Amino acid sequence: MAPFDWRRRAVEYDAFVYDWSQPGRFPTIAWDRTHHNMSGDTFKLPSYYGDRRLEADGLQEGVGQIASVVGATLVGIDKSDQDGIDYVDLLRTFFVPALGIAQNQPGSPPALTGESYWYTATVNVLYFMLGALYPDATDMTSMLRSIADRFYEQVVALGGSDASFDGQGFDFSTMTKNPGTRNEGGEGAVGTAAIELWAHHLFGDAKYLDAATWSMDYLERSESNLFYEILPQLAPYLAARMNAQLGTGYDVGRYFDWLSGGSAVRPGWGTIEERWGSYDTRGLIGSRTDGGGYAFAMNTFSAPLFAATAKYDPRFADTVGRWMASVHEAGRFFYADQMPAGNQWHGATYIDDPAHVIPYEGLRATENGRTPNATGDPGTYGKQWGLDTEVTTDLGLYGGSWVGFLGGSVCPTNVPGVLCTDLNALDFHGPPSPPTYLYYDPSSGSTISRNRVDACSS
Repeated sequence: MAPFDWRRRAVEYDAFVYDWSQPGRFPTIAWDRTHHNMSGDTFKLPSYYGDRRLEADGLQEGVGQIASVVGATLVGIDKSDQDGIDYVDLLRTFFVPALGIAQNQPGSPPALTGESYWYTATVNVLYFMLGALYPDATDMTSMLRSIADRFYEQVVALGGSDASFDGQGFDFSTMTKNPGTRNEGGEGAVGTAAIELWAHHLFGDAKYLDAATWSMDYLERSESNLFYEILPQLAPYLAARMNAQLGTGYDVGRYFDWLSGGSAVRPGWGTIEERWGSYDTRGLIGSRTDGGGYAFAMNTFSAPLFAATAKYDPRFADTVGRWMASVHEAGRFFYADQMPAGNQWHGATYIDDPAHVIPYEGLRATENGRTPNATGDPGTYGKQWGLDTEVTTDLGLYGGSWVGFLGGSVCPTNVPGVLCTDLNALDFHGPPSPPTYLYYDPSSGSTISRNRVDACSS
């Protein structure tokens, strides 16, 4: 099978989803004219293909929509002027001036920021990534400064140098913790550490570095694996970067172990390390135990978040190279045109349809007697969520919007089987660095980091 071109798929995804002529069966983009948090119109993407919630304003999700702009930019698309539209500026709808931070849905009550660490922290981490790519965008500096200040205040409210992120979320409207019913503290701490470390590089204030350190210290004190959803993928990188730049002694390997499996806060959550039938699914990220295994596109496409670890700590070059090679090969199984009709929820419907560039939300080890099966939650849970299951598909835009993170980080080379990973691509707000790439040969398990890309074929 020919190497999958992730950059091309990211470009194709952006071209299809951001096509206002709506070339597919269902709309993928629409105007939102309710002016949440800004005076002008903005845009909205559905969470799933065929999701009629798109008809309501203010329900679009930042974890997908901001990621789509960041990801497209990583593969070379200028989203600040695409067909005359400044999509970067339109994302300001997610920034809530009254809170001083971004939230996942612009029309949600401010108190909903306290429901979940991972949603709130992820959206604000994405905003800092956006700021690294578009530093001159409208109000960008003031918004990033505000986010950094509010997240610093969060750490102080949680105990400062003894901060405890244990719990489900943090309510920025009351500056109090939401204990909730689950522990997403790892998401909150890693997201906060990233925001504050990046803010320290951007603004220089010592308090931001304090908050980054206090957040990482919480992770170090934990006696259990805190990988709940997505942001702990940044933990190895943050630990390695802080060790290299600041002389800290964070345990980088421990955080890779968290990502592999054994989560204490979401039992079974981690990385697939086996074959499902005749498919090598190693490297995909999600549940290792749900129905025998259920990996997700978003969590897999975001795996390059830890790639820069190898730049700051070369001891982990093999770990990064091997993981990226696995994701590069197995990540294609989320797409309709990469799977037989008998191994996907919608059969042959989307194999040759333009919407094949939108991945299935997930891949199950076994479903309806098929091993594996490309699928998603709407087909199973749609009715209880209030979705119109007659039209809502299992193709997930909220996950597909992260494809640029993979497309902007990895590419095959002119040497068959050898993969190139750009170690600078996701090192946001980092120190000046020459181009740095990691080449991995899975046939020998060897890696080499180079400062030139002459062997990259794309």
